[in-house]
Amino acid sequence: MSRPSIARFLSLGLVAAAIFGALALNASPAQAQLPPFKAFGAGLKSGDVVSAMKGSTEVGKATANASGNWDMDIQSAGVAAVANGDKITFSVNGRVANETATFNVGQFTPPPGLVFTFPAAAGPTGPTGPTVPVLPPAVNSTARGTLANAPAFDGTGRALAVFNGGTPAQLSTEGTRVGAKGVWVQDADGMYRLLVIGGPAFLNDDFNGKFPNGLGVASVLLVK
Repeated sequence: MSRPSIARFLSLGLVAAAIFGALALNASPAQAQLPPFKAFGAGLKSGDVVSAMKGSTEVGKATANASGNWDMDIQSAGVAAVANGDKITFSVNGRVANETATFNVGQFTPPPGLVFTFPAAAGPTGPTGPTVPVLPPAVNSTARGTLANAPAFDGTGRALAVFNGGTPAQLSTEGTRVGAKGVWVQDADGMYRLLVIGGPAFLNDDFNGKFPNGLGVASVLLVK
């Protein structure tokens, strides 16, 4: 690896280490900017309002679009100071749903998203999808479209890595190869954008719109 490449990798590594330390401590945004918890789903009527609650406090809200899809970001600090491990409940137009989520920084509801049922008409959950085989991760790669280092997932299923730049499709392929279900990347404004591997198109439209020409070399947060 050339000296400029080594310097670039070390610089990105220091940034990644700082973020990872904050993730482990569940730091507040005042201490470090952290990715939110992303909740999303489908199957609603246009205009339906979804509320996310920690106890009796609302921590997120979204309105279903014309296709019945919705998504929201739940931050780790705010009116309820949501912390890792907190239970999140949901309601639709004020009616409490059966489905819940466990908050963890950078995590998200698994594809295809939440499809709400209610106590008066609760039904069986759908079948799970096939297991995706996990291949050995690349190590010290410099090729565009690959991860530069082998991610080491922590106990909550999160790992930091350096992506050598490429298209969202290449990032998705690399994520799949190392067993991730989603990838968080900061855009030019410092906002975290989530790419859900195998997720619905409406959810990934935001990510693709923020990186229409692909990504440069970047630290990424992989989520299992």
